[in-house]
Amino acid sequence: MAGSRQRILPIRAFSFGTLAIGNSQTFTLAERVDISQYIDAMLAVRVHLASNTSGGNVQFDLYGDGFSDEDPGLVFRTAAPFFTSTALPSGFGFSQVVPYGGTVRGRYAALTMTVSRTSASVLAPVVSIDLILRTPDAL
Repeated sequence: MAGSRQRILPIRAFSFGTLAIGNSQTFTLAERVDISQYIDAMLAVRVHLASNTSGGNVQFDLYGDGFSDEDPGLVFRTAAPFFTSTALPSGFGFSQVVPYGGTVRGRYAALTMTVSRTSASVLAPVVSIDLILRTPDAL
C-alpha cells in the first residue's frame, strides 16, 4: 500500500456569529489519527461555501498528538503544526479545494481549527477535509 486517503471531517457547516470581533478560538476536530506508517501528509480542505468566510480567518492545522495508553486523560501536542496552514479563501461564490502538506512523524496526529473574527460580516464556512497520507514505499 503506497498511501491512503482518510476522511477526517465530513461536510460540516460552522457558524461563528457569536464570536466577538477581534477574538479567536481554537477547536480540536480530530484526535488520534494514526500516522505511524506514513512519512508525508496533505490536507485537502474542500470549501463548499467560500463566500461565507468574509468575516474573519479560518485555518486548519495538523499537530503531533502524543496520546498514550498509559495516560489517556492527558493531552500532549507538539508546539507547532507539522506544516504551515493556509487560511481559507473569502469572497468567492464557488467551491474550491485548498491543498497543503508536508512531512509527518510520530504515532498520532490531531486536527485543529483556529477561527479569528475580524468584522461583523458572515463567518460560517462549510468545509470537508481529507487527509492524504503517503508511505516510504511510494517514493
